[in-house]
Amino acid sequence: DHTHPPEETYLCMSRGEFTHGGSDWFEPGPGGSFYNSPGIMHAMRSGAEPLLAFWLLLAE
Repeated sequence: DHTHPPEETYLCMSRGEFTHGGSDWFEPGPGGSFYNSPGIMHAMRSGAEPLLAFWLLLAE
């Protein structure tokens, strides 16, 4: 688990699981996306296959 000041967004290209802000683990699935607000605690994990996601960190 980690946190950082810049906001970020993910576009998932494979299966993988994420959690943010104390949520349960969720799987956006291939083509799914989500947003992490600045300073929110978050984490990611892969399963049997590698996790591939495009990630954009929006720093000022």
